[in-house]
Amino acid sequence: MSEEARHRIPPLNLDLTRLGEVREFALRTAANGPDPVLAEMAREVRSGKLTLREAVASAAYREAFSVATEKALRAAREADDDAKAEVEGKSFDELVDRLARRNAELDAEEAAPDTSPAPEPEPDDEYFDGESFMVSQPRRDQDAESQAAPRRERWTRRWQ
Repeated sequence: MSEEARHRIPPLNLDLTRLGEVREFALRTAANGPDPVLAEMAREVRSGKLTLREAVASAAYREAFSVATEKALRAAREADDDAKAEVEGKSFDELVDRLARRNAELDAEEAAPDTSPAPEPEPDDEYFDGESFMVSQPRRDQDAESQAAPRRERWTRRWQ
Protein backbone atom coordinates (compact mmCIF):
# COMPACT_ATOMS: atom_id res chain seq x y z
CA MET A 1 0.00 0.00 0.00
CA SER A 2 1.39 3.38 -0.91
CA GLU A 3 2.10 6.04 1.68
CA GLU A 4 -0.55 8.30 0.17
CA ALA A 5 -3.24 5.61 0.48
CA ARG A 6 -2.33 5.04 4.13
CA HIS A 7 -3.04 8.66 4.97
CA ARG A 8 -6.54 8.39 3.51
CA ILE A 9 -7.50 5.53 5.84
CA PRO A 10 -9.02 6.93 9.03
CA PRO A 11 -7.42 5.66 12.23
CA LEU A 12 -9.38 3.05 14.12
CA ASN A 13 -9.99 3.90 17.74
CA LEU A 14 -10.34 0.30 18.85
CA ASP A 15 -8.81 -1.37 21.84
CA LEU A 16 -6.51 -4.16 20.66
CA THR A 17 -7.43 -6.38 23.60
CA ARG A 18 -11.07 -6.16 22.56
CA LEU A 19 -10.11 -7.15 19.02
CA GLY A 20 -8.21 -10.07 20.55
CA GLU A 21 -11.42 -11.24 22.21
CA VAL A 22 -13.21 -11.18 18.86
CA ARG A 23 -10.33 -13.09 17.28
CA GLU A 24 -10.36 -15.71 20.06
CA PHE A 25 -14.11 -16.20 19.73
CA ALA A 26 -13.84 -16.58 15.96
CA LEU A 27 -10.98 -19.08 16.26
CA ARG A 28 -12.78 -21.08 18.95
CA THR A 29 -15.93 -21.20 16.83
CA ALA A 30 -13.93 -22.32 13.79
CA ALA A 31 -12.02 -24.93 15.81
CA ASN A 32 -15.31 -26.53 16.87
CA GLY A 33 -17.01 -26.06 13.51
CA PRO A 34 -18.03 -28.62 10.91
CA ASP A 35 -15.27 -27.85 8.38
CA PRO A 36 -12.29 -30.08 9.28
CA VAL A 37 -9.72 -28.00 7.37
CA LEU A 38 -10.85 -24.75 8.96
CA ALA A 39 -10.99 -26.45 12.37
CA GLU A 40 -7.41 -27.67 11.95
CA MET A 41 -6.26 -24.20 10.93
CA ALA A 42 -7.97 -22.62 13.94
CA ARG A 43 -6.41 -25.16 16.33
CA GLU A 44 -2.96 -24.49 14.84
CA VAL A 45 -3.40 -20.73 15.20
CA ARG A 46 -4.76 -21.01 18.76
CA SER A 47 -1.86 -23.23 19.79
CA GLY A 48 0.65 -20.73 18.43
CA LYS A 49 2.19 -23.07 15.86
CA LEU A 50 0.99 -20.78 13.10
CA THR A 51 0.02 -17.12 12.86
CA LEU A 52 -3.24 -16.15 11.25
CA ARG A 53 -1.35 -14.38 8.49
CA GLU A 54 0.71 -17.53 7.76
CA ALA A 55 -2.43 -19.67 7.78
CA VAL A 56 -4.24 -17.48 5.27
CA ALA A 57 -1.15 -17.30 3.05
CA SER A 58 -0.54 -21.06 3.07
CA ALA A 59 -1.85 -23.09 0.18
CA ALA A 60 -3.28 -25.70 2.55
CA TYR A 61 -5.72 -23.32 4.25
CA ARG A 62 -6.24 -20.54 1.70
CA GLU A 63 -9.19 -22.15 -0.07
CA ALA A 64 -11.01 -23.10 3.15
CA PHE A 65 -10.49 -19.62 4.56
CA SER A 66 -11.78 -17.90 1.43
CA VAL A 67 -14.86 -20.17 1.31
CA ALA A 68 -15.61 -19.45 4.98
CA THR A 69 -15.14 -15.71 4.43
CA GLU A 70 -17.50 -15.72 1.45
CA LYS A 71 -20.07 -17.70 3.44
CA ALA A 72 -19.86 -15.23 6.36
CA LEU A 73 -20.21 -12.21 4.05
CA ARG A 74 -23.18 -13.79 2.29
CA ALA A 75 -24.84 -14.53 5.64
CA ALA A 76 -24.26 -10.93 6.77
CA ARG A 77 -25.77 -9.55 3.55
CA GLU A 78 -28.77 -11.89 3.70
CA ALA A 79 -29.45 -11.41 7.42
CA ASP A 80 -33.07 -10.74 8.25
CA ASP A 81 -34.28 -7.44 9.65
CA ASP A 82 -34.55 -8.80 13.20
CA ALA A 83 -30.89 -9.78 13.27
CA LYS A 84 -29.85 -6.43 11.80
CA ALA A 85 -31.99 -4.52 14.29
CA GLU A 86 -30.41 -6.47 17.15
CA VAL A 87 -26.93 -5.31 16.11
CA GLU A 88 -27.69 -1.80 14.88
CA GLY A 89 -27.26 0.97 17.39
CA LYS A 90 -24.96 -1.07 19.60
CA SER A 91 -21.40 -0.07 20.22
CA PHE A 92 -18.47 -2.27 19.38
CA ASP A 93 -17.81 -2.77 23.09
CA GLU A 94 -21.35 -4.03 23.67
CA LEU A 95 -21.01 -6.54 20.85
CA VAL A 96 -17.63 -7.70 22.14
CA ASP A 97 -19.10 -8.06 25.63
CA ARG A 98 -21.71 -10.38 24.15
CA LEU A 99 -18.94 -12.46 22.56
CA ALA A 100 -17.00 -12.46 25.83
CA ARG A 101 -20.07 -13.81 27.67
CA ARG A 102 -20.43 -16.53 25.06
CA ASN A 103 -16.71 -17.34 25.44
CA ALA A 104 -17.21 -17.64 29.21
CA GLU A 105 -20.14 -20.00 28.63
CA LEU A 106 -17.98 -22.14 26.35
CA ASP A 107 -15.20 -22.16 28.98
CA ALA A 108 -17.70 -23.32 31.60
CA GLU A 109 -18.97 -26.07 29.30
CA GLU A 110 -15.41 -27.29 28.66
CA ALA A 111 -14.54 -27.19 32.37
CA ALA A 112 -17.69 -29.02 33.47
CA PRO A 113 -17.08 -32.68 34.34
CA ASP A 114 -18.40 -35.24 31.94
CA THR A 115 -21.54 -36.71 33.50
CA SER A 116 -22.37 -39.08 30.69
CA PRO A 117 -22.51 -42.73 31.74
CA ALA A 118 -19.48 -44.87 31.00
CA PRO A 119 -19.90 -47.11 27.98
CA GLU A 120 -20.87 -50.70 28.70
CA PRO A 121 -17.95 -53.12 28.40
CA GLU A 122 -18.15 -55.42 25.44
CA PRO A 123 -18.92 -59.04 26.22
CA ASP A 124 -15.91 -61.34 26.38
CA ASP A 125 -15.21 -63.34 23.29
CA GLU A 126 -15.32 -66.98 24.38
CA TYR A 127 -13.76 -68.36 21.23
CA PHE A 128 -10.27 -68.50 22.71
CA ASP A 129 -11.29 -69.64 26.20
CA GLY A 130 -11.21 -73.35 25.39
CA GLU A 131 -8.20 -75.55 24.86
CA SER A 132 -5.33 -73.98 22.99
CA PHE A 133 -5.02 -74.79 19.33
CA MET A 134 -1.30 -74.09 19.45
CA VAL A 135 1.41 -76.67 19.92
CA SER A 136 2.37 -77.27 23.52
CA GLN A 137 5.41 -75.45 24.83
CA PRO A 138 8.72 -76.94 23.73
CA ARG A 139 10.69 -79.06 26.17
CA ARG A 140 14.24 -78.21 27.01
CA ASP A 141 16.57 -80.65 25.32
CA GLN A 142 19.50 -79.81 27.52
CA ASP A 143 19.99 -81.26 30.92
CA ALA A 144 20.54 -79.17 34.02
CA GLU A 145 24.33 -79.70 33.96
CA SER A 146 24.78 -78.22 30.49
CA GLN A 147 22.71 -75.18 31.44
CA ALA A 148 25.12 -74.20 34.18
CA ALA A 149 27.29 -71.18 33.59
CA PRO A 150 30.25 -71.86 31.30
CA ARG A 151 33.48 -72.66 33.02
CA ARG A 152 36.07 -69.95 33.15
CA GLU A 153 38.77 -71.94 31.40
CA ARG A 154 36.65 -72.29 28.29
CA TRP A 155 36.65 -68.55 27.85
CA THR A 156 40.23 -67.90 28.84
CA ARG A 157 41.83 -70.37 26.46
CA ARG A 158 45.00 -69.07 24.94
CA TRP A 159 45.71 -69.40 21.35
CA GLN A 160 49.28 -70.26 20.67
